[in-house]
Amino acid sequence: MNRQESEQDRLKRLRDQQIRARDPSVKEQRISQHITAQQKRKRKNENFIKDSVGDVSHKVKGVYIGAVLGLVIMITLPMLIEGRAAIIIGVAAFPFSMALGFIIGASFDWRDELRDHIK
Repeated sequence: MNRQESEQDRLKRLRDQQIRARDPSVKEQRISQHITAQQKRKRKNENFIKDSVGDVSHKVKGVYIGAVLGLVIMITLPMLIEGRAAIIIGVAAFPFSMALGFIIGASFDWRDELRDHIK
């Protein structure tokens, strides 16, 4: 009798194991966990500041870079050269460098638009 019961238990465990293997909810859970892990990896590689700066056009970036460069020139030039001419040149360098940055940025935007139209 004992042998027959152990055989029945074995068959019952085997049947339960086969049912669990074919259970669609288990497969859906595995797929869901896999998708969730992929999304976490993608989110981990995202950087809000880097993405935000990447969305800004080259014209605007050029203006900001030109403004910083013009500000540096405007502050340091009077320290290096004495006289009223250094102050005037320093003040004139600020809008000039902003305009130059805008022009260079516009050329980069134009290049990107050309690349988009070619593809």
